[in-house]
Amino acid sequence: MCLIYGAADCFSQYVENSGNFEQFDWHRTLRVSAVGLVHGPMAHKYYGWLDRAIIKGSEGKIIAKKVFIDLICSPIFAVTFIAGVAILEGSSALNAVNEYRRKFWSIFAVDCIVWPPGQTINFWLIPSQFRVFFVSSMIFVYTCCLTYIKHQKEEQIKHGIEKDTVK
Repeated sequence: MCLIYGAADCFSQYVENSGNFEQFDWHRTLRVSAVGLVHGPMAHKYYGWLDRAIIKGSEGKIIAKKVFIDLICSPIFAVTFIAGVAILEGSSALNAVNEYRRKFWSIFAVDCIVWPPGQTINFWLIPSQFRVFFVSSMIFVYTCCLTYIKHQKEEQIKHGIEKDTVK
């Protein structure tokens, strides 16, 4: 997972900096990749648990369970991502969790946009031999969004919320 996370951060920085590599922050990419070292085993255990405990029944029930479980488990992965990177940046654990709390709604929106439809497609349409590749692609897209949100300044987030609500 650390390679996917690192590649996602590189892509995110490329987009954020309009292709200007002079502003590229390799330390940021290393910190994001390091969180992937934690998320890899977490995801392995998570999917193992899903296979043993949750993924039983008809295809429709499996999809419904998976979507429901993702809505519960996504915040766990997201808080460890945001807080983990923040701690690696030198923040205290309390400040790291507070940062997650401030960015929760942006992250939750991405969770809802990416995982329920993505997992529905994954279990309904993707042949089993391609599911790991498909989920890895989803993780790349999701991590691009997470690292972008993580590295947004507080004023950018507030401005974005104000701009969206003034319509």
